[in-house]
Amino acid sequence: VLSTNEIKHLFECLIHKPKAYLYVAVALGTGARPKAIITTQKKDFDIANRTLTFPALKKGKRYPVPLIDSLYKQLIEVTKDLKVDDYIFHPDNPKTITTKPISYEGIKRQIQPLLDELFNQGLDNNDRKHRVTFYTFRHTFATHLINEGADIMNVKELLGHQSLEATQIYTHNTIERLKSVYKQTHPRSE
Repeated sequence: VLSTNEIKHLFECLIHKPKAYLYVAVALGTGARPKAIITTQKKDFDIANRTLTFPALKKGKRYPVPLIDSLYKQLIEVTKDLKVDDYIFHPDNPKTITTKPISYEGIKRQIQPLLDELFNQGLDNNDRKHRVTFYTFRHTFATHLINEGADIMNVKELLGHQSLEATQIYTHNTIERLKSVYKQTHPRSE
């Protein structure tokens, strides 16, 4: 999980890479799965309701996530010239093709080297527990929400999870703590 200062530093380092910057902003601002982010189209951005709807990649259904003001404004700017079926994250090399999504490897090549430089020095490439990867953004989103007092059931919905146990993995809290928080916020559900 990235700290607030680590997030700030990461954005400072991405300032000259607009697509990578936006990808990280969407990932940290929505908690969406990496492949869901890259397959998001302009039609998934609901300007009136200030949400971005992500495709169901697992057994769930499409789900909307409310957007913070800064991300909302970024998406308005980035999508203003796109057609409704264009992808927000599309390939630019050798030419811009907005009708298909950028590949996972394409966006990863833009971001992962910086994550390795900033956070993964001296860590084995197979160290999934300590290395900062694209899924770290999802974990960070969920953990920060829980630490700020968000209702665990809301976090579960924002992540598109089917079970509370799945959300627990992303929030780095014990299931007992989550159940305790849930009981405190939903006393009639016992």
